[in-house]
Amino acid sequence: MANGKKRHLTSQERAERLRALLDALDTPVIALDDGGIVTEVNNAGLALLGIDKERHAVGQHFVETYIVHDSHRQVARQLCGALSGLHAKNLVDVGVSTRTGDVAKVTLKTTCVRGNDGSSQGAIVQVKETMRVASPHNQAGTTPSESIPHVQPEVLQHVLEALGTPSFALDRNCNVQVWNSMAADVTGLPLCEVHGKPFVTHLIHNSHRSSVQHAVQQACNGVRVPKLSPIQLCRKSGRPIEVILSLGPLSNKIDSKADVVVGVFDDITSFSMRCAEASREAGSTQRLFQEANAPIFAIDLQGNVEEWNERMAAVTGLSKSSVMGEPVMGYIEECSVSNFRDALVLAGVGKLGEIFELAVRKTGGSSGTVTLLAGLSPRFGSDNNVVGAFCMTQVAPNTGQIFGAQSGR
Repeated sequence: MANGKKRHLTSQERAERLRALLDALDTPVIALDDGGIVTEVNNAGLALLGIDKERHAVGQHFVETYIVHDSHRQVARQLCGALSGLHAKNLVDVGVSTRTGDVAKVTLKTTCVRGNDGSSQGAIVQVKETMRVASPHNQAGTTPSESIPHVQPEVLQHVLEALGTPSFALDRNCNVQVWNSMAADVTGLPLCEVHGKPFVTHLIHNSHRSSVQHAVQQACNGVRVPKLSPIQLCRKSGRPIEVILSLGPLSNKIDSKADVVVGVFDDITSFSMRCAEASREAGSTQRLFQEANAPIFAIDLQGNVEEWNERMAAVTGLSKSSVMGEPVMGYIEECSVSNFRDALVLAGVGKLGEIFELAVRKTGGSSGTVTLLAGLSPRFGSDNNVVGAFCMTQVAPNTGQIFGAQSGR
């Protein structure tokens, strides 16, 4: 340089040099950003992973997508050390999941990539394959399984167990692939009895199959769908249970479709029975409010609050004195307004509506919202005419840990 100073490379120039370096290597190399997300894969790396185009790999989390579950911790630790600038020892006998269903046993070497300012910008992972373990499908001469490509079933099983609520995963053919222990406990059906079975025809009561099938197909196409409530889910013995069903796609980013559809369901059978029983005793509203061990409120036909018990005040942070006579719609989040209005219309003509999720804004020293399962029932006056409605609720489990909160019936 004329001024004797070394010119720093631009980010584009660095990317071009990295690309050229990767293409020149005969060994599999994968470039990651500082979050462990794949940004570049050379041709040898694509061949190792069984992927024909680089765009199919870019954007995937390296450890969660390609490393088998037993090796997650040690690879994540090595990657974290490399990104911190520490010298990382080679890892041997690491399992890498390929798109064909095989597992490649490899040695990994991870090196930090630094920017002009010396800060960590990502990492380069060099891979040396030592052994290939064919999947049972490939050993038998059949086509590779499409059950859960790119997502390890054992990883999903671990994630769904950690949720603490009944949950499952379906493949692109809408067959059950993962079924956690809570789902087994609620239905009496262990994984071995549902694995590979069509979710809708095997587990959904025939009165709800059409709506659930439509929702599952939407989720398979990568579309987030509203929660379904109430849905009758079959059990091994006895009557079906009523559930609120949440479905969400886990996309592979290769196309607009999902590799996996994850489902979470909340058993609302007991709550529905309590709402129905409360509706039958609607003539004794005051006794209901005094004896109920659940958050309940009452409104007139215009939607103004006429009763608000202590449990309702506790879960929302809204005192009875602050809400009495106020329009209850002023405390309900927009995502729940439509369902609440539909239920209020039914209550106005003396009918018990379906269970739905009610998001209420929290105040009184807390922030955000609280989501409740809610059942709206008619209130009758002394002349047996409808004078309003009461709403029995219970706190809804949080199902947004895998996919975003969704509203709707």
